[in-house]
Amino acid sequence: MQAELWETRPSARSWSWLSSCFRNRSFHAAPTASRRRHLRRHDSQRQLRYGSGSHRDCLAPASTSRVDIPPRPACSGQNVWPMETIEIDVDTSRQRMVDISETLKRFCRERGDGLVNVFVPHATAGLALMETGSGSEADLKDALDRLLPRDDRYQHAHGSPGHGADHVLPAFVSPSITLPVFGGRPALGTWQSVVLVDLNMDNPQRKVRFSFVPA
Repeated sequence: MQAELWETRPSARSWSWLSSCFRNRSFHAAPTASRRRHLRRHDSQRQLRYGSGSHRDCLAPASTSRVDIPPRPACSGQNVWPMETIEIDVDTSRQRMVDISETLKRFCRERGDGLVNVFVPHATAGLALMETGSGSEADLKDALDRLLPRDDRYQHAHGSPGHGADHVLPAFVSPSITLPVFGGRPALGTWQSVVLVDLNMDNPQRKVRFSFVPA
């Protein structure tokens, strides 16, 4: 029985990794003297393996006995491609839904492969990935009007009548989307467009942020 129990115990490397997980998750039980010696020895091994410094916590933990996890690059900015970002202004006073796909394509042009994030830093607007020019914009507006009628039912009651509906909109139409980019082109489908959805008549001046992270 003792031999069988010994075979099921984790290896020393697995136990070291498990101990570090417990310690990093802030278990507050007072460590015993043997555990304190183990933690000091574990810290020394980490320092030899990963190096010291204020960015040591950004590195990967020690690998387990089954999977060898390579360390992440240090957070000092070396060999890390910077994110490129711009912010554009969009006027929604005439159109409550504005196709911003062409502006996004110009931003991604000549940037190679990566990911692009489109973000609306507003509490009453969102982004839709949809077909345009075939009546879908009007269909979406009608659907949102049925889902979020403009009346006095909302607790958020400042502004124009029914303005509370505008503050609920981002829960249904997300203010952020992320797309893959291949060869400087966002990987949109044939009929897909990125559309800014803004039904808030109190504030037609909007900002949209494009952020590109290279592969």
